[in-house]
Amino acid sequence: MIQYNNISKIDAGIFNNLPTLTYLELGDNEISFIDPHAFDNLTRLTSLRLNNNKLTEIDSHWFEDKPDLKKIHLAGNSIRKISADQFASLKGKKSMSVYLGDNPVETIEDDAFKGLEDLSVLSLKNLNLTTITGTFLQELKIKKLELNRNQIKCVEEKDFDKVFVAETTNMRENPLQAECLNKIQQWAQKHNKTVVT
Repeated sequence: MIQYNNISKIDAGIFNNLPTLTYLELGDNEISFIDPHAFDNLTRLTSLRLNNNKLTEIDSHWFEDKPDLKKIHLAGNSIRKISADQFASLKGKKSMSVYLGDNPVETIEDDAFKGLEDLSVLSLKNLNLTTITGTFLQELKIKKLELNRNQIKCVEEKDFDKVFVAETTNMRENPLQAECLNKIQQWAQKHNKTVVT
């Protein structure tokens, strides 16, 4: 655990002598740069926490060759775009949890989560999303999807089956319109989904 140390960057090779490390906490620093190969030797890592830093982008190389990785925390950074294939190196992994909330995200590309086929949690809370069509959620299997604390007023009825792919979707603290809310709840009940509003 290396928190609250005003660290601004993580260079390649810095963790090379820790091949058995399973938990790495680098949250609450000032990190704005992480070398693509900074975590190369951490092949037993199960949890990577980079929350509350100053990262502006996600590098798919950070997650390569980590067969036991289950949790990725990137909440509270300065990420504005979640690009296609940023999690492609995790293809086929089971029961992953990815936390991306509290970032100023403006764009989520259609294939942003391609590879993350089986997720325990996908947290996209407080991203200031105003609309959601679910195109970036296609083909994902999710237990819990967090969309709470966004600015979503409604979801188009034709997109329900693409947006509400999770067993449970949290949409609390969105300015959902009453008519839309009723339609969502009716659809969820019919399709055996839970939507918390």
